[in-house]
Amino acid sequence: MNGRNLAKAAKAVGIPYVIVEMNPKTVKEEKRKGEPIIFGDASHEAVLKEAGIHNARTIVIAINDPGALRSTVLLARKLNPGVHIIARTRHIQEVDPLDALGADHVIPEEFETSIEIFTRVLRNYLVPEQEVEKLIGEIRSEGYEMLRRPFAGDSTLCQLGDMLGDVEVRALRVQDGSEVVEKTLSELALRRDYGVTVVALKRGSEWKVPPDAQEPIREGDVLLVLARAEGVAKIRRLLCHKEESCWDTGA
Repeated sequence: MNGRNLAKAAKAVGIPYVIVEMNPKTVKEEKRKGEPIIFGDASHEAVLKEAGIHNARTIVIAINDPGALRSTVLLARKLNPGVHIIARTRHIQEVDPLDALGADHVIPEEFETSIEIFTRVLRNYLVPEQEVEKLIGEIRSEGYEMLRRPFAGDSTLCQLGDMLGDVEVRALRVQDGSEVVEKTLSELALRRDYGVTVVALKRGSEWKVPPDAQEPIREGDVLLVLARAEGVAKIRRLLCHKEESCWDTGA
């Protein structure tokens, strides 16, 4: 899959490439389709030379066998000291040895998968995109070290984890007599004063996503809010009738 997608991308932007493949059936089928593919083991010098290693600017090595992967990285660096080597491995323990053998970038699948998973979680909790991208950039720039070591108290990952631990998503109804009735979200400044983000407003059976910050709030409206526990408690009191208890409509 990695090879197919890379070939497709290279072809789309006009980058010349050669594929080295050990499965004879795949080689035969792809040749018939017009792909520039050769049969052989890339950990052998003759095969890399046939593929044009001396003229290559970049080589991407995606071999499942850890031993063959290391041998190919070492050989590619020997045959072309200036080539940019990208190695894909399955496990994090292969990163350091491949770096030592001359790989410029090592991409461990297990950690890329974990990055994809926690990225989706953070976005689901509406963590700002800039913070998500900053975290991913830090992890990759450190060679995945942030994910390999115990959490440091001052790390971005730890800070985000702490923040997500307190996040709640609540649907809160505006009660008759609440002081927010007929005020707009802009006037209330809930994010500034209470640390609460209103992500949607329900009026009757209609959801407004995102809500209009200039539209007056009415009694009976339901606000879908994102906040830490203390923020939720504050806005619950704000949405209540001053002389009655509060309730929410569920997480």
